[in-house]
Amino acid sequence: MFPQMGNRNTDLPLSVIRHYLNTGDSIRKTAERWKIHYTTVFKWLKRYKKEGEIGFLSTYHRPWNRTKNLTERKIVMLKERDPRLTVRKAQEILRNEGIMISLKGIWNTWRRYGCAGFDKSRLDSVITKCIPWSKEAEKKYNQARWLFEAGNVAEAAEILNSIPSLPENDLINQIPDQYLSLQRRIEKYIQLFKKIPLPEYISKMESIYNECVRNELYFSLLKIGILQGGALSFLGERKAFSAKIKELTDILKPRGNYFSYLLFLFKYIVLIGQGIAKVRLFDYNGGYRIIKQCQELMRHRKYLPAEFMALLGTVYTWVQDYRRAEYWFLKALNSAPQNEKSKYEGLLSIIIWHKGEYKKVNVFKKTELQKWGDRATSLFFEAVNSLIDGKPESAIALSTDSLKFAKREQLNDVVSGVYLIIASAHSTLGRKEEAIKNLKGIYYFSQRSRHWGKIISLVVSNPPEEKLIKIVNGNFLPLVKIAALLRIGNYRRAFALAKRKYLIPDFLLLVPFFPELVISNIEKGKLLGVPKTMLRLPVFNRAVLVYNLRFLGKLVVYRNEEHLKINLRPKDVAFLIHFALRADSPGKKVLVDDFCYNFWPGSSNAFSNLSHLLVRIRRALKLPGHLLEVLRIGGDSYLVNQGIYFVNDYSEFGHFLKSAKAFMEVGKWEFGFEHFLMAFKLFRGEPFKRNFDEWSLNMRFRILNELENEAIIFARAFLEHGDKRDVKKVLEKVLKIIPDSKEISSLLTLISNQIL
Repeated sequence: MFPQMGNRNTDLPLSVIRHYLNTGDSIRKTAERWKIHYTTVFKWLKRYKKEGEIGFLSTYHRPWNRTKNLTERKIVMLKERDPRLTVRKAQEILRNEGIMISLKGIWNTWRRYGCAGFDKSRLDSVITKCIPWSKEAEKKYNQARWLFEAGNVAEAAEILNSIPSLPENDLINQIPDQYLSLQRRIEKYIQLFKKIPLPEYISKMESIYNECVRNELYFSLLKIGILQGGALSFLGERKAFSAKIKELTDILKPRGNYFSYLLFLFKYIVLIGQGIAKVRLFDYNGGYRIIKQCQELMRHRKYLPAEFMALLGTVYTWVQDYRRAEYWFLKALNSAPQNEKSKYEGLLSIIIWHKGEYKKVNVFKKTELQKWGDRATSLFFEAVNSLIDGKPESAIALSTDSLKFAKREQLNDVVSGVYLIIASAHSTLGRKEEAIKNLKGIYYFSQRSRHWGKIISLVVSNPPEEKLIKIVNGNFLPLVKIAALLRIGNYRRAFALAKRKYLIPDFLLLVPFFPELVISNIEKGKLLGVPKTMLRLPVFNRAVLVYNLRFLGKLVVYRNEEHLKINLRPKDVAFLIHFALRADSPGKKVLVDDFCYNFWPGSSNAFSNLSHLLVRIRRALKLPGHLLEVLRIGGDSYLVNQGIYFVNDYSEFGHFLKSAKAFMEVGKWEFGFEHFLMAFKLFRGEPFKRNFDEWSLNMRFRILNELENEAIIFARAFLEHGDKRDVKKVLEKVLKIIPDSKEISSLLTLISNQIL
């Protein structure tokens, strides 16, 4: 990208000077040796004594016909103080002040200082990407890099500060702020967008923004303001984001009969920001109006960069119109250079996912989500896919995992979306009460979410039909309208809207909350959109059995949410739990030999014992014999789950712990405390207390060890952030289950003393 440091103009003087210093030859003899005039050697020596080797590294010389520095500064400040200014209007103002300069002279000055002459093929919100390198910038940059690598940071910064406008580079990010001028700090933090934590980024940018306001540098305000607004949007700061976009809009607002075409980049990105701000403030029709303005602005451009097309597609995703978003992402993909195509392929794969064409694309491998570290969003997609594939337990596990990766700025949307998936998964297993309880527990987050709040309230409550009709015909996102249509009972119209807007997975996420609509349409033979994998789930097929095993204490069993009075032998209990944990859904199987080796080691009648045990379990669980069968597969015998779903409290314990720790990570201590309490509440006593087979002993040790460790983590974390009395109650409960735990005993003593 840059010329080599070593060139003839630099090497010759240094070689001559080194010869003179190292050999002891006179100036005249040295000049004869290098075939140059002796006065030249004299000048070089004088320059070397004054500046050292660095004086020969820069070969840049200011052109003789360039505008004077003072006039240049005045021209630049005209543009800074009024970004709307055109070249002709600037010339008129300068003439009135007695400064005569050509239009080309003004434009060239603006170009050198990064106010014009952007590379049209690389237009980007990160403005340093589209500023071309000038000869002056290249040469001074090379000189500064040489100094920086030699350890002269202050001198390197001084040379960088002398460059009128510095394009994107990796050197400026390594130089401390105190050495950099305001313009260099602006360029540095423009480049650091998405590369440092957003709260830190916003704080730094706000400081620079205020400095620009004090110095009336409004063009620079546009450069940093569009990225500051982007960071606020990512953080979910609706009001601050909207206020920032309004400030930038006011800067761009015409105040005379002139408006510079050079501001297309900023005007377009601010319009994109206005569209997102409208959606964030729940004005979706306003978002569409802004989209139309963007398209009108683009219509007059001969060349449109891929990034700008993708930005328009992104705004369409904010209003949940994925069909139109697909059109713009495709245009971006077709016009993008080869090295950038993967980004747009990733965006398109998300659209394909929303269309419901899951087999065509693996959204998690192709998208840029992983590169941005957005593991929370990719796990969210995977969880929805698992639910659609008829694997509710997997959906719950994946969605809970996504909380662990949620960043503070994503928390409201991620928590709301995750708990909607968990509630939907519980609903598919016929556990509607548990589902509603989950959703009510995250009211705080859902009301602060971009759109999940309204959807969750429609799922949890049952508003009057007049209100639902207003939502369907009003200024709301398509998914909110779909939820309202399902609540009204208009399944066909809800599906038609989901299909038209490419919201099929989202529609399928809501369907389990309204099973009567699906069952009614199945009976009429008119069902649309729900895959067979979901139709096999208990909520849509009442013949399917769901067993809820509560074994964190004495075993309690529920069959389709009804309590079963059972009296099983200890070995039968261990066997049932073992099988339920390993084969929790239809189609899963366990090798018969695994059971025989564990429960009847060395017995010649192990298979016969297993047969009798299965008879007792079928009888106790009121289980049809064909749902639990021993089959010969590939020369081995397997016990196969032929149509039962098992859920258990140990899995719930793990999910609550993951949620608690995720809330703690982002500073939501009260919610972390609440989820820890819910996790410990599941324990009613010592699990596997009367079981002595190898598997049961290992499981008891594993569960009690986990309980002890988590109780210690909980107590230490919430001694300062929680109610000590609640912490004490938890530790007392754990000590009853694990009476020989010395660490729990010492923590309990410590807390008791603090309370007293």
